[in-house]
Amino acid sequence: MGHAVIITGTLILMAVIICLIKQGFREKVAYWFSEKSYRIWFLPLIFLAYYSILTLAVNQWQVDMFLGLALYFGFPTLILFLRGRNDGPASLFDFLIVLSLWLPVELRLIQKGWVAVSIGEHSLKYPLSVFTAVIYALIVFSGWRKIKLDCNWSLKWPDFKRIGLVFLILATIIIPIAASIGFVKFGIAKVVYEYWWALPLVLGLFFFAPAFPEELIFRGLIQGLINTKTKTIVALILGSLIFGFAHINNSVDEFKPPNYTYICFATIAGLGYGYVYLKSKSLVASAILHALVDFIWMITMRGGG
Repeated sequence: MGHAVIITGTLILMAVIICLIKQGFREKVAYWFSEKSYRIWFLPLIFLAYYSILTLAVNQWQVDMFLGLALYFGFPTLILFLRGRNDGPASLFDFLIVLSLWLPVELRLIQKGWVAVSIGEHSLKYPLSVFTAVIYALIVFSGWRKIKLDCNWSLKWPDFKRIGLVFLILATIIIPIAASIGFVKFGIAKVVYEYWWALPLVLGLFFFAPAFPEELIFRGLIQGLINTKTKTIVALILGSLIFGFAHINNSVDEFKPPNYTYICFATIAGLGYGYVYLKSKSLVASAILHALVDFIWMITMRGGG
């Protein structure tokens, strides 16, 4: 019963993101929240109610976790409410809001506030926390801040060709170096043999977590906000470096945190993702490339474990 509740709750959030990626739908929702100032407070209230419904259904509601989520969503909401609705140039307040949404997830703080129900060896705390953050960001940055997010489902054939070309370039650059130092170990993952029929679904899941959330944060918001203050190439490089350093706490076999090797490879990958985003003007395009890289990494370069 608990698994069914959490899976259903996660799928509902995923469905909301699918709708919000569509620009027309997102703008209508964002407009409603921004039409009257007090409505922005409905967002944290909705997420807290959603958290309570899920956790009460599986008997895992905790007051300290509830208060933690209230602070997590309440802090950026208070900033936005006090500043008021505006479509002015990017400011430090925008970066502060982005950091307040991203850092608690990156540092695994906000995940503690979600349910601990697991499916096999995998917990759904990560997608639950990330999906709510993505929904919040899509609404407030499209509505209250009116920042242009190149986010829509419409892609053209040249976009797919660009994704494939950049994927090959990244593979040509990264794989030989990573293999020579032992960062990657080739071998087909066991899950491929056991659940080969589900691989397209797995790739789709990689798109929604972590690819699209990270592309929204690092390309759509961080790189985009930097680009309002400096040249496009500088924004691309800085955004990629920030993306790279965000992986400093990742561990790969003997490559332990602070993982400077991971930073280098992630920065190179970030340059590829950022290039696709700039040329395609689409977060969906860069997220597809990101998901493809992560997917291939998982099923062929982790030593078959």
